[in-house]
Amino acid sequence: MTYRVHPPFCVPLGHLRGDRSPAIRVHTAYARIVWRASAGPAGRLRLAGKMLRWIVDAVVVTGVMTVRYGFLIRRRTGKGVARQALDQLRLAFTLGVPPRTYYLLRLHDDANLKNAHQYLFRYETKPHGIYWWLRRPGPHDSELLADKEKFRKRCLEQDLPTVALVMQLFRGEVEECGEGFDGTSLPRRDLFVKPTRGKGGAGAARWNWVGDDRYQEPGGAPLSEAELLEHLKALSRKESILVQDCLENHPEIIDLSTGALTTARILTCQNERGEPEPVAAVFRMAVREHQVVDNIHAGGIACGVDLGTGKLGRATALSPSSDWVDVHPTTGAAIAGRTLPHWNEALHLACTAHRQFDAMVVVGWDVAITESGPVLVEGNGSPCVNLIQRPHDAPLGQSRMGELLAHHLEKLEVEPELYREGRLREKRLRRGRLAL
Repeated sequence: MTYRVHPPFCVPLGHLRGDRSPAIRVHTAYARIVWRASAGPAGRLRLAGKMLRWIVDAVVVTGVMTVRYGFLIRRRTGKGVARQALDQLRLAFTLGVPPRTYYLLRLHDDANLKNAHQYLFRYETKPHGIYWWLRRPGPHDSELLADKEKFRKRCLEQDLPTVALVMQLFRGEVEECGEGFDGTSLPRRDLFVKPTRGKGGAGAARWNWVGDDRYQEPGGAPLSEAELLEHLKALSRKESILVQDCLENHPEIIDLSTGALTTARILTCQNERGEPEPVAAVFRMAVREHQVVDNIHAGGIACGVDLGTGKLGRATALSPSSDWVDVHPTTGAAIAGRTLPHWNEALHLACTAHRQFDAMVVVGWDVAITESGPVLVEGNGSPCVNLIQRPHDAPLGQSRMGELLAHHLEKLEVEPELYREGRLREKRLRRGRLAL
């Protein structure tokens, strides 16, 4: 269920009680901006329709979620199913909490329930929420982050370590080759293939070099070099694809995956002085055999990372039914208590990269930690707040992230011209009216 907006009268209640915590400031600023953006009779009518939809959805989805997870949670915690349903409805109508979020963020736990107003919600940030409003005037940073090939080129221009390109293909033809390649052959090593504009690991594939002119996808049949080239060309007739070298994780953490590259998602946010600052991080791991990406939306797990030390916490999946684990469920390697190598360098790399995309107030960086150091894999201009909040089992509204979002939203209300140009430019880019 996608929630485009929640009733704006829900969240300012804490503000009216004198609560000036960062999360309440974020919720209140969000509600005010939504209300102002719906000016005029037509806008108010659309907003009223969305409020009505929220009420209907909240009742229906509460029933669905309670049937799906209520008895499981009762067995784990002892909290009755009826009480869980009442909690969901109360939170939906007083704080604008989606019923699924009640289970995803463990708000059925009384300690978390008391801090429900401190969590940030996905519909507030994306697809056209806080992150979009806060994009500042800039060349086309959101487009560069969305397109993996444009992102790679920006990284190369700024001497930021990123994954080496073998070739890019589109409409059945080789459009570009990396250094040392002419488009007629492939290197004798493992390769990673992904759509230029893919999300969540969709369409990604790994081809391992198995010798004797053969490449093999995990669990699949081997192909010769010529067959693989033809296969890649066929894939590119539907969408542009990249062929890259496969990175290998640092030997100290290679046991935390079933073969896919593991990455740290490092969230950076511009602070009060306009400088990027790391505000949160998680470490993602694949768990299934033949899984080619570590993305938690593709069935992986993630654990919180202590920003100061790089120490890992317990891990979980992005599913209300998942529990927390101290060891990797497939490899048996310890997770909780381990420290990531090159951690300070990874934080420095994320902040350095953000300076090259400074039209974005918030960016989520996917950083691979290799034996030679951290490498940028991707940048995400609309990072998922639940990917951070669930593994940490704590609300972002109580963190430095909440403080900075509140600061920028309040500044947006006072000086909207700082951000308006960036959003207008992005609209023109999306509609094809402005060249990159």
